[in-house]
Amino acid sequence: MINVRCPIPHRLWNAACLSFTVFLAGCGGVSDQPELGQVEGNVTLGGKPLAGASVVFQPEKGRPSFGTTDENGHYQLSYKEDVPGAAVGRHAVAITTYQEGDPGADDPALQKSRKEEVPAQYNRKTTLTAEVKPGDNEPINFDLQTGGEILSPNEVDPDE
Repeated sequence: MINVRCPIPHRLWNAACLSFTVFLAGCGGVSDQPELGQVEGNVTLGGKPLAGASVVFQPEKGRPSFGTTDENGHYQLSYKEDVPGAAVGRHAVAITTYQEGDPGADDPALQKSRKEEVPAQYNRKTTLTAEVKPGDNEPINFDLQTGGEILSPNEVDPDE
C-alpha cells in the first residue's frame, strides 16, 4: 500500500472547504431586486378600453416595470420577464400604442406597425404618476382623455 501525504494541513483544508461552501451559498442568495408591489388596472381612452397599449412604470431609481393592455384595457405589470410587480415607491407612468413593425418577426402581430393614438401628455410628455405600495395594490386605473398633441417616438417635438 502506498501512503501519500497531503501537503495541506488537515485544519487548513477543512477551513478552506467551509469558506468555499459559504461563498457558494452566498452567490445564490444576493439579489439586487427591490421590494415589489403587485400592480394591475385598466386603461381607457375617451371612455373606451384601450387594447394593445404598453404601460410603463418608471421609478425614481432603478428598473422600470412593463405591461400590455388586453382587449378590455386591463394590464398587469412585470418587473422582469417571470417576476410580476413594480418597485415600491413613486413612479412616472407612460402609456403608448406606438409600435414599430418588424417584418422578420415570427409573430404576425409584431410584423405590423401601429400609430400612436395616445396624446403626448400620457407618454412623451407624461403627467401621469402612481404610488406603488408593498404587496397587493388596489387597481391603478388610467382614464385618458382624447384630444391634445400626439407624437410618435420618431417625430421631433417642436417644444424640445
